Amino acid sequence: LLVAAEHLSAQAGYTVVTSDVLQKARILILHMGRDFLFDDCSRAFTCLPLEDPTAPVEALTCNLDSLLATLTHQVCRGSPPGVWVCSTDMLLSIPATAEIDWHGFQGARVIAVPRSISYARKHGVYLADAQGVVQDIFYQSSEDQIRRCVRLDGKVPLVCGVVFLSAEAAEQLLATHVISPLDACTYLGLDSGAPPIQLSLFFDILLCMAQGV
Repeated sequence: LLVAAEHLSAQAGYTVVTSDVLQKARILILHMGRDFLFDDCSRAFTCLPLEDPTAPVEALTCNLDSLLATLTHQVCRGSPPGVWVCSTDMLLSIPATAEIDWHGFQGARVIAVPRSISYARKHGVYLADAQGVVQDIFYQSSEDQIRRCVRLDGKVPLVCGVVFLSAEAAEQLLATHVISPLDACTYLGLDSGAPPIQLSLFFDILLCMAQGV
């Protein structure tokens, strides 16, 4: 996010990083994830048995192509300016009838997919209220804890690695890059001699925003 803000600030003629450039920006950050045993190029560039009929030329379709198409035409459609963060570790499929209400939205929004309790035991799960507001996040939890997350259809909302931060939320997150010790997450803190630290998007940032925590 800091690198994107630096680039946009320079394009706008600023000599320092300013969060004002995020007000009308639409940014996509792709998480490349862990090493993938079956492909040296990671899961993102794993070729799929698919063909894109809208492509200008015939070419191989990889997972990244599929993700970008799903995000562009379904998930991100109608969203306000802000920052999207998407994992490239999964194959994402969204029902064609799925709609997201973006009217007047500010804050953070996560995308979840319904899965069985047994499948969710090896993944992350959102605990949400009847309005879909996240109360807590569980990761590889016990079956009893996961059952607290069961929806009316008997499924649980599985974390799929897609997050949206509105421009206002992204500005607040960007502001932390000058606050010690969080500045050590960026090169600015490292250049000042601070020992590097890592933050988890889900368990250090989004979890703090959950209403039940």
